Amino acid sequence: MKRNKLTTFPVEFLHFDTYMQTIRNSVGTMMFRNAYLLKKRGQKNVIVDATEDGNIACAFYVSSVLFLFGMIGEKHLTVKSTVVDMEKFGWIKIKRPRVGSVIIWGPKHQTSGRITRHIGFYIGKRTAISHRDDTRSPREHHWLYKDEGETRKVEAIYWHPYWDLCLGKI
Repeated sequence: MKRNKLTTFPVEFLHFDTYMQTIRNSVGTMMFRNAYLLKKRGQKNVIVDATEDGNIACAFYVSSVLFLFGMIGEKHLTVKSTVVDMEKFGWIKIKRPRVGSVIIWGPKHQTSGRITRHIGFYIGKRTAISHRDDTRSPREHHWLYKDEGETRKVEAIYWHPYWDLCLGKI
């Protein structure tokens, strides 16, 4: 059976639409639950799961999606290094969330006992998707965590001007 090529007619890859659908489709996936490092302990090299089986995987999740779309230089394991890379790649702070923006939430006690910042994506209608330590996978939630009883402070919201180009706003 002969297969028709999609490239026989003009096509345009819709980067922003694909980016947003990738984020929505990530809900519930275990894909970002583990990231391994090789650490030296004394004379031995030991393999360590840096995300602690998904307990602290928000930066790995967000940076992996951004890396997939060429919006940062590499994948990261911390919010801090993710933000540094985003800023190097031209991400800018904005005052109000836009669909597709990246949100940085302030420090909070996690189930692991740590106090950590958090990172995720804004998908519209006061909803965000982030990798959660309770489910150890990405899930939807109120963008200020109002659905969990306690509002979480937003430290920063980031947007990339390339998305404006994709959306025809430039």
